[in-house]
Amino acid sequence: MGQALSTIFTCLVTELMAQIASQPRKAGCIALLSILLGCSAPSSQSTKQKCRQGQGLACLKIGQALQSGGSGHDLPDPGASLRWYRRACEFNIGRGCFAAGRLVRDADGVKADAPLARRLATAGCTLRDPMACLLLATMESVGEGGAAAPQKATQRLRRLCQNRLLRACNDLALIERATSRPAAMKRLAEACEAGSALACGNLGIILCESDDVEQARPLLARACRGDVSAACIRLTSLPAVGESRHLRDFGLYQRACKLGSAAGCGGLALHLFQGLTGAARPIEAVRIWRSLCEQQRHGPSCFNLAVAYLRGAPPALIANRAAAGAWRHRACALGVTRACPRPALKAAAEPLSTRPEPSD
Repeated sequence: MGQALSTIFTCLVTELMAQIASQPRKAGCIALLSILLGCSAPSSQSTKQKCRQGQGLACLKIGQALQSGGSGHDLPDPGASLRWYRRACEFNIGRGCFAAGRLVRDADGVKADAPLARRLATAGCTLRDPMACLLLATMESVGEGGAAAPQKATQRLRRLCQNRLLRACNDLALIERATSRPAAMKRLAEACEAGSALACGNLGIILCESDDVEQARPLLARACRGDVSAACIRLTSLPAVGESRHLRDFGLYQRACKLGSAAGCGGLALHLFQGLTGAARPIEAVRIWRSLCEQQRHGPSCFNLAVAYLRGAPPALIANRAAAGAWRHRACALGVTRACPRPALKAAAEPLSTRPEPSD
């Protein structure tokens, strides 16, 4: 009896450790479990062997570990994760199709390929993966990677929303907004109440457009706390209540920047450059703007660099009209129309840019 219980306990521990290994953020628990219980974590070799034998979930787990850099992988490897995701898809794991499709659509460390992303999303949706269906509907609605199919996209989103996929409810509301604003707001309110931070943010933005700032403010704040960077950015356009606007905006831009928003990082750099919340830090600001511009992520940052080079900002940089022209050209190419060729302006009259990028 004691031996049987010991065997069962060992099996339970092994299964628990396998579950932890599939979640990169908890992978560090494996070592502690091993020490306390005298067990070993499932090896990556055995997982790869399972994948090669046709177990698609094993392929998916390897792809997830490689993408995040967890489970023994020091650095993320998007190219390798894409290969394992596609293998999972070939073994009829819909989430593998979705993960591969999202990688190539977003060009997240791999070459962008919209037609391939759409084919992968279609395969995943056929396998009934809801996130793959959502990705497919997104691409169908605008004709990305293939012909536009707005009616099919709307039908697909409606089914997903009925099945309580809140992101689908949010996206459906944004489509409905063109024909019925009240219906769109009702759907967003329901999704927000159900826990969608993104829906809260979009409802807040619609209310802002109607100048209903008092109702919009708590919704945008809720979305910002829920890691919707666009909501943090939008809050900076509202009047501050009972606090310093510069300090408030600095915190909002800082949060948005940490969430990966180029507009957030650009706004943070502007505060640093102008010293709006303390001593000016032009060297740090220029470094942020240069990085954003060179990565082609934020046209206004290129524009701000151009203005900074026109004015000069010792010790960060010396006035240099040639350099200013080069950065201005980049800003124009990234859609900042006031940076496009026109009669030269005096440096002192040129304003810095606070224009935010489109919503995330």
